[in-house]
Amino acid sequence: MRKWIIVATALLLIATACFTGWYVWSPGWAVKRLVDAAKSNDDAALAAGVDVPALKADMKADFSALFAAKALEDRSPGAQMSIAIARSMLPRIVEQLGSPDGLKATFAALDDSETLPGSKAIGKPQIERQGLSRFRLSRDISKGSGLVFERRGLSWKLTGIDLPPGGLPVSGKAPTPAPSAPSATPKAPAATP
Repeated sequence: MRKWIIVATALLLIATACFTGWYVWSPGWAVKRLVDAAKSNDDAALAAGVDVPALKADMKADFSALFAAKALEDRSPGAQMSIAIARSMLPRIVEQLGSPDGLKATFAALDDSETLPGSKAIGKPQIERQGLSRFRLSRDISKGSGLVFERRGLSWKLTGIDLPPGGLPVSGKAPTPAPSAPSATPKAPAATP
């Protein structure tokens, strides 16, 4: 009887160690595999790591919500025209981003090995855990946004994106709050007796 307890405890410890190793390292392995597939033009490996229909549906929903929020925010005719043009281009943009070439460009951009020293202004990719079945890959400048991966069995697939809470950054810069306006009236120097 005691022998079975020792064997069962050992098996439980091994299973726990295996699960912990998978939980800690599998997201990084999944991302590295996709980056390597993009660099080597391996379309099959890239397609195996992406749920393209889910990714396209998520992009359409996220961008549509962004456009709707921007339309409510700025009701000027110029802004409304710009939003209408962006909405009309959305299906084509989503198809391009979800195509093999779009996915290759996305994952090749995550490879920092060939970046010149001192030029990593956008920060290193980071994995943000969102439970056992989901993680987000983001960068220092894009906290709260990034590529969303979901667990499928024991592997991970890219299934969506999370846009930045304040909208899309312009020129690669993170959205920043507007600076406070300086005081309109200059301070007079203190009177001396």
